[in-house]
Amino acid sequence: MNVKLAVYTDEVFDDPDKACELLASKKITSVCLRRGWCRDIYNMPDNAISILDGILRKHSLAPILLHTEIGCVNPSQLAAEEPKLVRAMQICKYLKCKAIRIGIGTMSAKDDNELIQKWLSTASGLSISYDVQLLFEPETNSSYNQAAAIAILLNKFRRLNLLFDPALLVMRAKTNPFVKFWSLLKSRITFVDVHDFKTGDAAKPAGFGDAQLDVIVADALASNFSGWFCLEPGLGRRYGDATTKDKTFLRAFDAFEALLQRIQLPKIL
Repeated sequence: MNVKLAVYTDEVFDDPDKACELLASKKITSVCLRRGWCRDIYNMPDNAISILDGILRKHSLAPILLHTEIGCVNPSQLAAEEPKLVRAMQICKYLKCKAIRIGIGTMSAKDDNELIQKWLSTASGLSISYDVQLLFEPETNSSYNQAAAIAILLNKFRRLNLLFDPALLVMRAKTNPFVKFWSLLKSRITFVDVHDFKTGDAAKPAGFGDAQLDVIVADALASNFSGWFCLEPGLGRRYGDATTKDKTFLRAFDAFEALLQRIQLPKIL
């Protein structure tokens, strides 16, 4: 079975053109967008977005995810995030990007739940209007950070799926990402960030830390997972003597290919 792999462009070079050139040379065809030219893409003006679109087209790269911090605020501030979300949706439509990462409020009092529900109702309506999938990334400081509560939320808001980052769960929550999250929520996970972290040590290439990526990838493909694995090597910005973004990316890419070979799934799309 083939593996759908994308890469965050800002993890390769700050300059999107240089990043896309290197990715195209490695036969990567899909990218995740977050920052370019050291700026958040969802905050860029029209002319910058047009330049970015031209770069993606030149290198025949398709954007599959716009990663934003929209909604990563106290629930009392969520209503004010709507104009930002509308703008980000417009960018997605222009770039033909079908998924957007948003927050659903930071951890707060339980009586803020009504504000979170209203925000997700608004976001769901916009996602239908612009035909963009909403993605929520469980983090320790988000309003919903336990698998059982997240499952209930996902059942209520069907336009919301998950961006899953097992390495951050190991690093920040010291939790077992396979048992505590993946095994319970995998049917609603559509993107998996690929990097690793060794407890008590440092960031590691995929398969060399405690994020259980070998097990997660093997189980995903055995379960007919149709989502994306998104290479995000810059958790520590270096692996050993790979001290620049591009060299760190190349080391991470090799490690992921080696991981696939270990579980006998050698082909990347």
